[in-house]
Amino acid sequence: MAELANPFAVTKAGDFTDAQIASLWVDLPDTGGFFELIKPQSPMPMLVVGGKGCGKTHLLRYFSYPLQKRRCASDLLAGLKEEGYLGVYMRCEGLSASRFNGKGQTKELWAAVFEHYMELWLARTLLEILSDILSASPALLPVESALSERILSLFDRKIPTDDLSIKSLIRSLDALRQNIDYAVNNCAITRHLEVEITATRGRLIFGIPAAVRDLVPELKDLQFQFIVDEIENLNAPQQEYVNTLLRERPLGCSFKLGARKYGIRTLRTLSAGEENREGSEFEKLPLDEIFRTNPNYGRFARELIARRIVEAGFFRGITGDESVIEHLDEWFPPVDEIKELASKFVRFESEEKPYFSRLKRHLLSAIKTRTAQGIGNESGVEYIIQKLIYGESPLLEKVNVYLFYRAWFKNLDLTDAANDIARKCVSHSQTPGSNKLYSEALGHFKRDFIAQLYRECDEGIPFAGLETFITMSCGLPRNLLNILKHVYKWAVFNGETPFQSAISRDSQTSAAFDAAQWFYSDACTKGHEGPEVQTCVRKVAHLMREMRFADKPSESSVSTFSLDLATVTSEARKLIELAEQYSLLIAIPKGQKDKNSLRIDAKFQINPMLAPLWDLPISRRGTIGFNSDEVDSIFTSAEQGDFDKVLHRRIERMNAPTFGKRRGKEKNIQTQEDGRLL
Repeated sequence: MAELANPFAVTKAGDFTDAQIASLWVDLPDTGGFFELIKPQSPMPMLVVGGKGCGKTHLLRYFSYPLQKRRCASDLLAGLKEEGYLGVYMRCEGLSASRFNGKGQTKELWAAVFEHYMELWLARTLLEILSDILSASPALLPVESALSERILSLFDRKIPTDDLSIKSLIRSLDALRQNIDYAVNNCAITRHLEVEITATRGRLIFGIPAAVRDLVPELKDLQFQFIVDEIENLNAPQQEYVNTLLRERPLGCSFKLGARKYGIRTLRTLSAGEENREGSEFEKLPLDEIFRTNPNYGRFARELIARRIVEAGFFRGITGDESVIEHLDEWFPPVDEIKELASKFVRFESEEKPYFSRLKRHLLSAIKTRTAQGIGNESGVEYIIQKLIYGESPLLEKVNVYLFYRAWFKNLDLTDAANDIARKCVSHSQTPGSNKLYSEALGHFKRDFIAQLYRECDEGIPFAGLETFITMSCGLPRNLLNILKHVYKWAVFNGETPFQSAISRDSQTSAAFDAAQWFYSDACTKGHEGPEVQTCVRKVAHLMREMRFADKPSESSVSTFSLDLATVTSEARKLIELAEQYSLLIAIPKGQKDKNSLRIDAKFQINPMLAPLWDLPISRRGTIGFNSDEVDSIFTSAEQGDFDKVLHRRIERMNAPTFGKRRGKEKNIQTQEDGRLL
């Protein structure tokens, strides 16, 4: 078979043609699907928000007229009537909104010019749609002249046209826009801006649909949806104008506004400064949150992958994606970590395993400082090590060592503890679940023990398997596609044959790391605070990594933290908010109940996409609580030394031989028996 292109090479919907948007479309496998979510027939405006790569643009473009036309190819008018709306789509990126600023002109002047320019843009887009509908429906042509005349009357002054046709109106609008472009582009040189405003705000974009409903009976029942995407490219005054249009919309017109989380700069309007309110003037669709909480997201992701593979030409002649979906797990197999670790630990048969060597060093140090109960000499240390050895399973040995560290922390007799742990280990190996304490330790910390074992083999943690990649994507489909793009590249580089045989764990793991690096560097490309946000996330991830690889972790699978936002500085709150808006942190909706005061603290998870960079878990289980001083050391521009002190205090409590304990009058700040931090 000839070499085919990477099915996941293009990850941005903005780079797709209308035909590709249609062919790569996958609906959410739920009642009603995306149609039910986006509600294109509804008169209630909607704000569609999400992190970068949530699929917002693909979704909004799918509900635009060019895609409607494809779906209604057999009978355009009947199809539009059945769908009940007309989608007028525009991207604010193409508007070049940044041009309407500065150059020696007042903000008020720029606001007026921008508003008129955007109005002309939307009106022209709508006229193009009407021209296309008329061309496809000869029976409607008799109304074109009257419709054109009605639209011309919407202008504040008569504008020149060749004739009474929609195409002539389009040419006239193009001429008006070109005049504005010329004036705006030369303003930087001339410092002079003279633009004629030819229509009152809202007259065109609301007047044209009214004219259509009055003069074209076949379209009178359609909801005109203005789908304005990427409004994060607009500044606050420009967004006020869009908000005003949304607020002043007449019956039969509505808006779907698309924006990234950080892109909503204001909800204010030009109507005496009033704000649009969620639930009153608009409803919100948080797309990535919906994906994260929807039980069908995994199925949606698999269908998305299969569609890409099929459209790339790998399986010509098949009529559906189901046969491809059936093979996905075979092509992206997970790693049997226990089996792999057992083979890697064979090399330690002739030497002491790293975790026992570390434990021995701690015990010998404790003998000198007399900080260990029930052990007084080197032979006692050797006895303990021998009791904790269970040669058939490095994983169970890690459980033994962990339980021993817990006993040490509690100041128990260490020789008795080693004997007790050895008995429990044998009992568990013979009858799994026979000892509750042992089973709980293994169940809670298994992922962490496996991670520690890989480190002790000088190996990176493997990231492989389709379920792993779907979990890592965390509701952002572009993250999943980006991982798979790198998987394909690594597989080809390593001489493998994607979608014909299994892709190796090395290719998958290398791809996960590359995708994580891309996500971390790409997430904060907007705004000058980006580097600060990345530094804060790096610090909290570093802290969690050190906790995960400590002798006695306080929580299992730590990737989540909680804090009382009311007690931290405004700078810290701002950076945490930005990290969440950039999707580097994921806000957990229900928060975390504080154990002492019972207040509900804010709760955030480090995005699983970052897991390969810091060897973190991709699932969320344990949560660590930060006090205000710790938060400020992590999420402000404080000196690195402040964070280093917090890191040292936290990790010292979890490591032998002292576990953060001090002699004399100093108190041990770790008091709970199970080792959890207050």
